[in-house]
Amino acid sequence: MYVMFPVAAMWYFGSPLFYDNHVKPVQFWPQKECTQTIPTQKEEWIAELQRLREERLAKRQEGKDP
Repeated sequence: MYVMFPVAAMWYFGSPLFYDNHVKPVQFWPQKECTQTIPTQKEEWIAELQRLREERLAKRQEGKDP
């Protein structure tokens, strides 16, 4: 019993079938389309700051009006 359990665990988790079904399909890094990107151009920074400012003002307006 004490010998067979570790051997069975190594047999199950070490098999190529386990790797192909459970390890390989999992992608660690998210897709490029799902992540946010940092603006690099001055126009992009200005547009992002304007968008954040509008969101902040909209939240402030929603908070004051019941």
